[in-house]
Amino acid sequence: MKKKNLITEIDDQKIFLNFLNNLKNEEQNLEDIKNLFDLMNVWESSAPFTQFREKIDKKILELLPAFLADLPTKLEFFLPEISEIIRAIIPDSENENLVLQKIQSILQKAEEKDWAILIVYYEKWSKFKKGQDLLFKKIKSILEVKNTGELIEFRCKNEYNKPIVSLVDKILADNLPKILPRISSVSFLCSFLEKFYYECKPKKLIEERLVEIFKNNFLFSVFSFEDLYKYWKSFSNKSEGQRILTGAIIVEIEDMEDLSTLFRKMNIIDKIDVSIRKVFYKRISDLILKLKKGGSDYNFFLKIILEDVEKRNLPEELILPFKKKAEEFLFN
Repeated sequence: MKKKNLITEIDDQKIFLNFLNNLKNEEQNLEDIKNLFDLMNVWESSAPFTQFREKIDKKILELLPAFLADLPTKLEFFLPEISEIIRAIIPDSENENLVLQKIQSILQKAEEKDWAILIVYYEKWSKFKKGQDLLFKKIKSILEVKNTGELIEFRCKNEYNKPIVSLVDKILADNLPKILPRISSVSFLCSFLEKFYYECKPKKLIEERLVEIFKNNFLFSVFSFEDLYKYWKSFSNKSEGQRILTGAIIVEIEDMEDLSTLFRKMNIIDKIDVSIRKVFYKRISDLILKLKKGGSDYNFFLKIILEDVEKRNLPEELILPFKKKAEEFLFN
């Protein structure tokens, strides 16, 4: 029993000695480190929320001002080096304040030619939100000197670059609410809308402005059928704007009085746009059923039947009314 207690006592002494020696070594190691990157390696291998980590932060604070003062001022060299420091910066610390001040001072000199590298680091700094905000403000100040149309064109040219699209959309979402109330031209707004191939905040804002104009007794007759359909395609699927334009398109189709016009306009419509094509099918069917031999549409009716015999290109939905009318003319 006594032997066991003696062993336990010796083991305890070793534990205490190791603990004290480790603390001494840690403190000595920090004093010996004069290179900021070496210190950051120690920081990364240390446990977070410990007193030792706090000591490292204080040591970083001693070395950081001199390091920041020696950094290059050209963005292409500055941003990679400051990015290395960011990984060992604690939020809301003195170290963070120093780094943010340095970033802000360098960004003041950034010009339009620098937008590409700024966007690259905007994406890279996703975990460094305060720095990312500074980059965004600078990118915004560079890009928003362009007018809205130029900014949207810039977006289109870079539509496969997600960071650029995301940034431009953010700038547009900030700026459009101030600009849109002053714009009343539907064709002008729709020319913007055509540039957005999927739903996003700027597209939604433009659609809302167009709907506002549409509801103010807008006369759709000022546009050709082709324009109405193009604008309809530009709106988000099942949106209020698309619903309003559907009504205008139906009126246009129902006002068409001859088969040749109906077929010509119907062939513009994509096959996926079934809701619009159905309106054409109904209008054509109604005119076919009223068709008289020798009437104004009779020759065109024969032409369509002849083409269908040769090419079989009559839409399935129109075969029945054409068949009925052909039988009527044949047997009467």
